[in-house]
Amino acid sequence: MLSRLYIRCVFGCLYITMSLYGIGCLFVREDDFAPSVALSPKTELELSDIVVTSVDGDFLALLPKNWTFIEKTSLQLSDIFAIAVNPEYNSSLVFTKIPFSEKKETLPFDNKELIRIGIAKHIAKSSGKVRQLGKGYELILGPKKFGYFEFIGSQQTHKTRSVVCLSSLGNIYEISLVPVPVTGKTAPSEEVSDKLFRSFITAIQY
Repeated sequence: MLSRLYIRCVFGCLYITMSLYGIGCLFVREDDFAPSVALSPKTELELSDIVVTSVDGDFLALLPKNWTFIEKTSLQLSDIFAIAVNPEYNSSLVFTKIPFSEKKETLPFDNKELIRIGIAKHIAKSSGKVRQLGKGYELILGPKKFGYFEFIGSQQTHKTRSVVCLSSLGNIYEISLVPVPVTGKTAPSEEVSDKLFRSFITAIQY
């Protein structure tokens, strides 16, 4: 008989995948961008020594303390290279490499372009059931910069937070903090989720 924890993991993976890919049209105009925001390099929450690394080795990050990886299953799509969950199984971090063939030869993508590409990925896999929350903007952390945006699906009550970045090899990565309410436990508060995501971003290397 399947364990209750295993069933939760399976349903959690399914929910995460649907949250990221069963979503709808997002239209980004120039006035949909807010001014850049500088982050403090000091983490607000403790991180672990567990490292998540991209297949090409051009992206790495540290998981928050006490978070663990979910074993890859058939419910996950090929561009997702890792999923981690918190101890309560009500919040997850999803690591995605965005396929994109039109690479620039001279100038790198700026973060407005990265946000558009990240949103376009969701549009391509959507069914018109989501809306963007607020405006996309650039996060600045010392020499590192990220594109940031938020969205919510029609069946969601909590938003998904996403950052996108361009690696030294020209790969585009998206990292999303996704709520997982299917476990029956209350999702973390907005304040806790914001603090966790800010802390997590400080340890990203690309």
